[in-house]
Amino acid sequence: MIADEDVAELRVAYFNNDIKDYLSQGVNPKLEDWSSPYVITKNYDRFKLSGYEVELKYNSNYAFGSVDATFYNNAELCSRDEMALGSLPSACNSVGFAWGLSPSRIPPKKVVTGIVGVKMFDQKLQTGLRVRYNSGKDYPQEWLAGTAAAPVTKLYSTTTFDLLGKYSIQKNIHVNFNIDNLTNRYAFDPGTVIYMPIPGRTFRLGLEATF
Repeated sequence: MIADEDVAELRVAYFNNDIKDYLSQGVNPKLEDWSSPYVITKNYDRFKLSGYEVELKYNSNYAFGSVDATFYNNAELCSRDEMALGSLPSACNSVGFAWGLSPSRIPPKKVVTGIVGVKMFDQKLQTGLRVRYNSGKDYPQEWLAGTAAAPVTKLYSTTTFDLLGKYSIQKNIHVNFNIDNLTNRYAFDPGTVIYMPIPGRTFRLGLEATF
């Protein structure tokens, strides 16, 4: 603590999710003729996801900051149907299966967001910088091959920066101003399916009033 009125919080959590009969899109195991849908929503045998969450917050009369991080140490999706349909060596893997949206459901191993800022003019003005980072991840080879889509085949690690600002005109009236993707980085959201990048450098200005 820098001063008595400062507030600091730390939270650390471990999670271990084991979902049986997980629902996601995949190849239809009962293709009868050309009119049968090739991709359907179906049950996968199991989806395991475990890791750690860390949240750190600090707030004072002059500065504020936070760090939110998720570290995944295990991700495993299992389907005996997909193994048989794709002639795969194993029913389980860490990247998902082709011809479905399961690869986009598996997150990168590291996702971190950090914010640091200052307060000025008797706390009427708050401005800061937000940094967002995600590690890279792999997808199944040719996981949507043969479709009209241009699927992401590999996600690379990405770091983006945003400028944040808020000015309090009155207690219940605030002006918000942001510059998202400050460095105009060409990047993709971790859950994206096709090569649709996030918006480039974007300026936003808004007025917020509460009653």
